[in-house]
Amino acid sequence: MAVRQAPAPPDTGDSLVRLLINKKLLSNVQLELAQEIQKRRDENLKDILVRMGWVSEEDIIKLQGELWKIPVFNPDHLKKIDPALLSQIPEYLSRKHNILPINKENGKVWVAMSDPFDLVVLDDLQRVTKAEVKPLIISEADVKKYIDQCYKKKTGKAAEDKQEEHLRDQIIDEMSEFELDIDGANAGEEEEQLKVSTSDPPVVRLVNFMLVQAINDKASDIHVEPIEDGIKVRYRVDGSLFELVNSPKKFKAAIISRIKILSGMDISVKRVPQDGAFTIHQDGAEVDFRVSSLPIIYGEKIVLRLLVRNAVTGNTLEGLDMGERNLNVFKKMIYRPHGMILVTGPTGSGKSTTLYTVLNAINDPCKNIITVEDPCEYRLAGIQQVQVKPDLGFDFADALRTILRQDPDIVMIG
Repeated sequence: MAVRQAPAPPDTGDSLVRLLINKKLLSNVQLELAQEIQKRRDENLKDILVRMGWVSEEDIIKLQGELWKIPVFNPDHLKKIDPALLSQIPEYLSRKHNILPINKENGKVWVAMSDPFDLVVLDDLQRVTKAEVKPLIISEADVKKYIDQCYKKKTGKAAEDKQEEHLRDQIIDEMSEFELDIDGANAGEEEEQLKVSTSDPPVVRLVNFMLVQAINDKASDIHVEPIEDGIKVRYRVDGSLFELVNSPKKFKAAIISRIKILSGMDISVKRVPQDGAFTIHQDGAEVDFRVSSLPIIYGEKIVLRLLVRNAVTGNTLEGLDMGERNLNVFKKMIYRPHGMILVTGPTGSGKSTTLYTVLNAINDPCKNIITVEDPCEYRLAGIQQVQVKPDLGFDFADALRTILRQDPDIVMIG
């Protein structure tokens, strides 16, 4: 089959700008400011307009579709997605090229693409599908979101859950073969027994399973809670807690002690709260765990807060999923030269993610941005981050008084 040649994308840079101005989506003043920023930062003009909140990405996509004579993807296309085509075009290929297969009609394959003029991608798709490829234009953020949604649905969340449940049960069955007699031991013997039991492969595997599963599920916190007849593990995902596993009572001390050892805590201290931390590497990412223990009537409750390093540096404001109207209002607010924005919400609702994403969006060499945090959860290049130390007499009030003498343009307190 002859390879279809993709037409070169028309030079729509000036045409797009003219169209934005003609439709009163962009003013001449905004254009001049964006061009000045472009000279300083060597950034794509379209990205600057979107980042500054002057034009929405949805408007850009619609106008590009109009200029290029290419249909624009919309959520109604999700109803037409053909599972057979998702199987034919594997997930790794969709992620690699930022594409979403839709369906096959009259010998033509319709695919949503963030770059509909990428000849390499078109050739790959034609080779895999043995059909002519017809593109739909879609934003990069949307295509990534819908890839996650559609391929997860295709593979079947139930099948994944069943596999995870089988692995979990297998680990707990293995643990049942190990007899731990801790309740009757004295303090010194108990500590020695725990050091041995926390090295047993089943205990290590169960704790590792809990940590890796939390990362895969994008959990913000892990709760390890002793109960009367055992131990309960719950994850917080999108602000809500979900139960992962229950373990028999006799393994309670071993599991909690394993986490305390990883965190650098003293396993012999059980009657006062402790704090610790550790880092693991998973799929090329570094994940920091902040760990806190709290004595309760059934033992020690452990809560682990997950912080994926550099997780927010690639985030965009569009990725916050505020909705187009709220996002446009929010962008206008954060780019104003003065004012205050309060970000509130329950644990795990995304306050830190929102604040750090905003800092990334407004970060500019022309601005002096200072944060006061407890703790500094993520590291941001080009931003001065201050960690308060109340035990040394340096609290938020002290920090705020000091940084006001540091000529700040933007201050974040949190």
